[in-house]
Amino acid sequence: MQMHKLIIHGPRQYHYHPNLHLHLHLRASRKLQNLHERSSHTSITVIEHMVNGISHRHRNLIGSKAKEDARATMMTILGGDPSTHTVFLGANATSLFHTLAERFVESGYLRKGDEIVLASENHMANVIPWQRIAKRVGAKIFWWTRRSLSETQCANLNLEYGTRMSTDLDSLLTVNTRIVCLSHASNVLGSIRDIGALCQIIRRPCPNVQVVVDGVAACAHLYTDVATLGVDWYVVSCHKLFGPHVGAMCGRTEAAIAIHAEDSSIMLGTVNYEGCSGIVGLGSYLSILGDGRNESKTGVSLDRTNPNALKISQPGDDPVQQRHSLYAMPKYQKLSTGRLVKSYRHIAKVERHTSSYILHHLQNCLHVRLIREDDNDADVTSTIPVLSFIHTQISSHDIVQWCLQHGLIIRCGYFLSTALLRAEFDTHNQYMEERGGIVRVSLCHYNNMEDAKAIIHILGTMNGWD
Repeated sequence: MQMHKLIIHGPRQYHYHPNLHLHLHLRASRKLQNLHERSSHTSITVIEHMVNGISHRHRNLIGSKAKEDARATMMTILGGDPSTHTVFLGANATSLFHTLAERFVESGYLRKGDEIVLASENHMANVIPWQRIAKRVGAKIFWWTRRSLSETQCANLNLEYGTRMSTDLDSLLTVNTRIVCLSHASNVLGSIRDIGALCQIIRRPCPNVQVVVDGVAACAHLYTDVATLGVDWYVVSCHKLFGPHVGAMCGRTEAAIAIHAEDSSIMLGTVNYEGCSGIVGLGSYLSILGDGRNESKTGVSLDRTNPNALKISQPGDDPVQQRHSLYAMPKYQKLSTGRLVKSYRHIAKVERHTSSYILHHLQNCLHVRLIREDDNDADVTSTIPVLSFIHTQISSHDIVQWCLQHGLIIRCGYFLSTALLRAEFDTHNQYMEERGGIVRVSLCHYNNMEDAKAIIHILGTMNGWD
């Protein structure tokens, strides 16, 4: 069907969606989230702010302002309270997790005999740093699993002797628990955790524990409201949030003081100022989305009506000031919490419609096994539009290649999930690895029903699908 064929290579184009204007380079897909590059598409407001940021450089004048504006924008996006929280920026979420883990050791907060609880559904970025520091100081790792494992499954995982695991989080918490690391949403299962309720469970026996949450998979789909969740650290990657490749971490100030990270020293080196400008543009995009109207056809443009826009250098002018006033900063709409909440409300409505359509069709396919949790799991509040599955007759590699030939970008593999999670959902074996692991379809709010129908149609044309 030509109408569903997505362009794999092509020029830069504009696409439209209600309350949306994206500026895309079609390297991988027309509208579908570019899973091959593990990023969401980028709003034109982000692009134009980054172009402006890289075109007019001045570390003290423009760069510093961009950084502070970016931190303020991320404070709003993550729902932190400036009086009790601090936002730190970094290269990406992975580097921030590593930096944070090192600070727990350097400050003396984590010591020999202490315990760290990890969720088996965590992305490895929220696992490896904690395993590393636990081994260094002699701390213990406990695992909160989604499903119980048999003795045979545990033996195949080559776990360290004495490793504790349980589906009951409360049973893993002791007076020695110092750090608990969770995921707000699983990048494989799609499950959204009730982080607020989990924090209450954790703090009853462990009032001084620090709770670290990976919000990378969740941040594009729901308002996090960090100030009310009760977490100590919340980490995201802006490239999963329609923004630049910059990581952001919102930390509770008291928690930061406890590990000597109350100032910006935790942000190693000079931050990416162009990326910071992009974050400001991201705030503008989310504000526009919440305002319920489209961006203009040309996106956010430079303000040539500003008297300084085409200023000509005169004798005696400050060359630094003159150079950076050639163009005004792009116009942007300041992001408010009210508009942000409305944005996520719009996002949820669109995503629920498209993902439900695909889920219904996958559930009715005889040979498809969905990799997801039961709907009655107590701490699952909802799901993000991530659908993972295997086909019992067709390898995951073949499914991905077939979709690629028909213009759809989906991926297969294990998506840096833990071996524990793979064992819990019976995907941890050589046969599954040879077939390409699991297939994952991820949607965002810029996908519409045409995209959802295209996915089902293309999958259904494979020999042996039904």
